[in-house]
Amino acid sequence: MGCCRRPGSGLQDVPPLRPSHAVLEPLAPLWAKLLQLPRPYLYAGILFFATLGAYSVNLQAFDLVILLVLGALGFMMRRFGLPVLPLILGVILGPRIEGQLRKTLQLSAGDPAGLLGEPIAVGIYVIIGLILLWPFAYKLFRRKRPERRPLLPANSGAADYSN
Repeated sequence: MGCCRRPGSGLQDVPPLRPSHAVLEPLAPLWAKLLQLPRPYLYAGILFFATLGAYSVNLQAFDLVILLVLGALGFMMRRFGLPVLPLILGVILGPRIEGQLRKTLQLSAGDPAGLLGEPIAVGIYVIIGLILLWPFAYKLFRRKRPERRPLLPANSGAADYSN
């Protein structure tokens, strides 16, 4: 993001006005009114524009099938109380991660050891492994630990100094 220098104005770093701001800012009240539409109409409009956008990228019906499958998967995840954000992140970041994996494997001539060549990569893999194994280790640790009982029974007559 560039910035403009205005000598003598006291404003040293002023971000430039983007064309999108100039177009969208006057329409803000209209966008707010759009949210007052009944939900079925709003959802129909969102579905229409999502379908139009998915088809217009490659002009292939297969993109519409992917849209419907991921939409149904997202609906079912929401219906059963599962978070939808991991699905969205996977769809958005998946192709980029796959491209980087391909580049890495091409640079290492197909040798998967190229993924472990740097110490920082090994450290990140260890951290990811610990994060993935933590819930299982925590449940296992909680199961093996003996149940803690209070030292004194609840009505033992001992003085209570918890104030």
